[in-house]
Amino acid sequence: MASSMRWRLLPTAQQGLSRPAFRRVQLKQRRVLQPVAASRSSAFDPFADALPEVNKLPPGTQQIQAAFKAVQTKLQRGDEEGAKKVLQSAIQIVGEDFGEKATLLGILHTQLYQLYFKEGHYQKALEQAQVAYDTTVRSFGKDTEEVQLYGLRLGMALLASGSPQAALPHLMSAGAMLERRAKEVQEALQQGVMRGLQPAEGDMRAMIHMLVASGEATFYAALCMLHLANSDAVGKPSQVQQMLLTGLENLALVLDPKDPVISTALREHWRLVEDSVTGGGDYELKKRLAEQHQLLMQKVYEAASEAKPFLP
Repeated sequence: MASSMRWRLLPTAQQGLSRPAFRRVQLKQRRVLQPVAASRSSAFDPFADALPEVNKLPPGTQQIQAAFKAVQTKLQRGDEEGAKKVLQSAIQIVGEDFGEKATLLGILHTQLYQLYFKEGHYQKALEQAQVAYDTTVRSFGKDTEEVQLYGLRLGMALLASGSPQAALPHLMSAGAMLERRAKEVQEALQQGVMRGLQPAEGDMRAMIHMLVASGEATFYAALCMLHLANSDAVGKPSQVQQMLLTGLENLALVLDPKDPVISTALREHWRLVEDSVTGGGDYELKKRLAEQHQLLMQKVYEAASEAKPFLP
């Protein structure tokens, strides 16, 4: 999964454009993806400050859109507890209106999972990821791409909660699906470049989401293998170490080095280093893990000075 997931899309796409033309595409991408600042005079957001007002909205999509907007507003203000309350309220409303098979319910639980996971509340994160996964299975069936994508979050939560063996199949399945989808998007974009077309906003957003998700799948699958394998898996060079580097490299390609997705990935690897130190055992293993962590930190440091073509 990791070996071919370096995302050859960038160099391939650049081959179809002159340097000035590619630069113009980059600038347009950045304008398209630049977040729009919220206006103080915008319409009243029922979720932002008065959660009961959500009941006055038509049930379903409008409620979820209001919830997502309110969550982003509160996160921008640094109010993560407020964001959680918004999501919990929205989950209750959507659950009542649509039942357990609601697709939107899985999205809301995943948003809540992400907040808990970032904070290191692993058991709560696992509970939310499991509900999101189960809801999606009921909605789409088990062998679907939607379920595989939700399995990525479930796998990350299982790993962080101490169940790497249960986590690995989810992470490997999600990684394989994302690699397949990435190739399809790569081919479509390349065909457009060959015809002189600029990437559409939706294609750009899909590519960014896949890069981040595939990077996480690769990184956390490798982390699972480190938990399960012996000291040989930490040697240099090793497939597992290359997977870690490749996953982190994919994340650094589109995210700021200080982004919580990157800092959380490094934190989870450091937990493994700490476990090896406090758990006794092979000194050489502890040393190799610590050296590996330094290598990952160096990768992030290098990424900080590199241009990011798709970062707004």
